[in-house]
Amino acid sequence: MRPAPFTLERPGTVPEVMLALAEGGPAARLLAGGQSLVPQLTRRELAVDRLIDLGGVAELRSVREEEGSLRLGAMVTVATLEDDRRVARRWPLLAECARHVGHRPIRARSTVGGALAFADPPAEVPLALAVLGAEVEIVGPSATVRVAVGSRPVAPGELITAVIVPAPAPGGWGFHEVSRRFNDRALAAAAVVLVAGGTTLRVGTATATTPPSVTELPTWGTDEEIEIDGIGQLDSIDDELTRRALRASIHRAVRSARERAGADA
Repeated sequence: MRPAPFTLERPGTVPEVMLALAEGGPAARLLAGGQSLVPQLTRRELAVDRLIDLGGVAELRSVREEEGSLRLGAMVTVATLEDDRRVARRWPLLAECARHVGHRPIRARSTVGGALAFADPPAEVPLALAVLGAEVEIVGPSATVRVAVGSRPVAPGELITAVIVPAPAPGGWGFHEVSRRFNDRALAAAAVVLVAGGTTLRVGTATATTPPSVTELPTWGTDEEIEIDGIGQLDSIDDELTRRALRASIHRAVRSARERAGADA
């Protein structure tokens, strides 16, 4: 099956993208990595009149540090997060989560902005960004705003231009996910960082049907003793396999965070 006919545009700057969105109206769509959008178009699950390819917008591909924070252009690929030495050294949780995204060819095309816009619940990179306290820079028809990752969807006519990850706090981190087969879409996932001088655990969780949520807990006792029933979606999960997978992911991620914190002490 082939996609329905559409007009393809390749703007070179953010203002040109915004103009194309305004002219295209509700039937216009943005093309980033295309890992989710292209199959939908091919199966004719989604029809567009105008497809706006972001591949030629160079400013959306930058990776740079700004006053200790990490600024990622929306078109930065997941493979770049996996390979970048700055990310591995200062934001290792982000690099680790990137390595769990599908296979290498998928990571080479999937983008940070595309993952956030598509908002697949168990996606690893948005989960890591939420736990790290990242913000999304969104350009709209009348203003540019910065909002917390996952706080609201991208509205029609808006464009994610960057993600800003704050300077990391000293401490351990951990990530674990459960899937039916290696590199399959995760059934459940947990990402953890130690913050506030190691006195607080920031725990992010997601499942195949529920988007990331973040909870903070005191770091008392062992990881088995932490009361996790109120974390994320555990209280509302009906499926026993998913609930067990999420519990296991939380415990293993917490254990990894504590082990790394001890090794760095």
